[in-house]
Amino acid sequence: MGTASITLVGTLIADPETRKTGKGTTICTFKLPTHEGWGENQVTTWWRCTLFGKQAEQAADKLKQGSNVVVMGEPKLTEWQGRDGDTRYSAEVICQAWRYGPKSAAGDSRSAGRSKGRGKPVYSSDYAADEASLEDLPF
Repeated sequence: MGTASITLVGTLIADPETRKTGKGTTICTFKLPTHEGWGENQVTTWWRCTLFGKQAEQAADKLKQGSNVVVMGEPKLTEWQGRDGDTRYSAEVICQAWRYGPKSAAGDSRSAGRSKGRGKPVYSSDYAADEASLEDLPF
């Protein structure tokens, strides 16, 4: 039985947040919305993406609000109780690899200058990322 893997493509809605653990490991998190459907039937899922170590440092240095990004990692659904007592869920991805995503159709100038190295995946040696999987993406 293997671990599930997911690849997401989206645009960051805010700058990533970075912190360090007590042992000095860098952790970088950001929210990535993905959309399914069209018009009134469109559904948005908000993913909390988490990166560790060297890849977290690289992402923190390079990614900003408006950056288009591709992340690959292990999805998980976290259940929690809201203040009103209702059960809520959060979609999360523990990222094993990331890279710049495609430019937006509108030619977003915020990401245009950052897209030069997007063909090469960025990942940490802490993880055995499947580089071939990222290379197979159509952009």
